[in-house]
Amino acid sequence: MRLLGVHVVGEQATELVYLGLIAMMAEAGADLFNRTCFNYPTLGDLYKYATYEAILKRDGLVAGERK
Repeated sequence: MRLLGVHVVGEQATELVYLGLIAMMAEAGADLFNRTCFNYPTLGDLYKYATYEAILKRDGLVAGERK
């Protein structure tokens, strides 16, 4: 599970794009975002939430439901 790209539109897009770029350049996987402690609430914390969502989808779990 690796980040393949980042697309962000909006006023503070640069606050998100650079975190994705760092992860891609380091060839880091989902584990990087799970182990990283982000300031809360910040836009960067969205990477952690997106990682959680990807893991749920990978494991076949959907928002508290089990298949």
